[in-house]
Amino acid sequence: MNSLATRRLRRRTVRGGAVVAAILLLAPSLAVGQREDRPESIVVKSKRIEKILGHRLGYQVFYLKADQSLASFYAPHRWFNTSGGAGEMIRGDGPEYPYFQVYYVDGEVDLVRLFVRRSRRHLSWGSLRGDDAAIEPQFDVDRPNIEF
Repeated sequence: MNSLATRRLRRRTVRGGAVVAAILLLAPSLAVGQREDRPESIVVKSKRIEKILGHRLGYQVFYLKADQSLASFYAPHRWFNTSGGAGEMIRGDGPEYPYFQVYYVDGEVDLVRLFVRRSRRHLSWGSLRGDDAAIEPQFDVDRPNIEF
């Protein structure tokens, strides 16, 4: 009786081992099949924000390019208000704030993350003022053209 129980236990162990081996052999092929849906390349670039100006339609973000010249882009509120939109805003108070990240997927801008100071009284914040007729068309963008 003792040997019968031992034989049954061995059969179960062998069967269990065979199942585990089959899963381990098939897992890489399943993972390869899932990779076909993923983009080929994702690149993230970060830059410090020199100034961010708020407007009723969105934000104008100023930053320094590699040649130390000042550049800016417009980020409409609709980027941040929709699920899966082109933008995310993260508020914080760390010494690294404010900065932004641009996510490129296959060479095109996919997402812009703004890491801004929590308090709008911080020196990095300001208000965009001027002729609304000239400013409003600037916010009619789907993706920013950011030069590094």
